[in-house]
Amino acid sequence: MTKREKGPMSDNNNISYQKQHKSMSTKSPLSKWDAARLNEIERYVTYNSSHFFPVLFQSYGTVWPKVLPYCLANLFLTWLIVCLRNSFKLDLVLPDQGPHLMTWILSLLMVSRANAQYNAFMNQRAELEDLYRCSKELIHHV
Repeated sequence: MTKREKGPMSDNNNISYQKQHKSMSTKSPLSKWDAARLNEIERYVTYNSSHFFPVLFQSYGTVWPKVLPYCLANLFLTWLIVCLRNSFKLDLVLPDQGPHLMTWILSLLMVSRANAQYNAFMNQRAELEDLYRCSKELIHHV
């Protein structure tokens, strides 16, 4: 099943927006947002739900150009570590003590945050108690 989705601006909205900005004075330059809206092109995303790869490797609306270099760098680094371990018996794998240490640090941070919140609550409670006492004295003297 093939579907087509329109982009954020239709032709009619784009034309009326251009006419609106052409009628404005040319002394005030357009902001970056207005210039981007004027130059925006209506694009269609066409996909077939029975085929996965055309959707994955489409050029419009994909994150592959941003993500692919990091994927390749990660793949190269993993390959390098495996080659060093197999060829030169050099083990660059980190020990598994890190998560244990991080749980202790995280628990200490959580306890200190809970203590700070409790102290703030108790300070606010004391302030409310003083406010109640002062208002009671004020009413008593009136």
